Amino acid sequence: MATPTITAFGWELHNSSAGHDKFYRILLVEQMVLFNWGARDARGQFQANKVSTVDAAKQSAAQQTNAKHAKGYLVTRDATPFTVPAELVRDLTCLPMGKTNGPSPKVCDELVRLFKAAAVQLGTAMPEASR
Repeated sequence: MATPTITAFGWELHNSSAGHDKFYRILLVEQMVLFNWGARDARGQFQANKVSTVDAAKQSAAQQTNAKHAKGYLVTRDATPFTVPAELVRDLTCLPMGKTNGPSPKVCDELVRLFKAAAVQLGTAMPEASR
């Protein structure tokens, strides 16, 4: 029997201007937006923002993307759909509403791994993407 999955979306931006070398990743999983940022090739920090609807999550993700573009960040992994096992989605959706430091490091790392693998497979990762 196949493991149930949910389709999520993610993208990544990078700032290499004025001596910077940092990424900003946005992962959208149902009504949860997971933000991940840090120096290139580092694990970075995570913050989750659980909102009331999927549309509100999309709006939050779009606002943050626009704010990063305004600061000179450029896309290094384009919008990428990826599948997430339902048990990981449950770990996300059980978090309280609002901003939090996020789910467990294990969940965060697995979501990033799934997103990066899908970006490679679908060809949405550019050479400047974080490793």
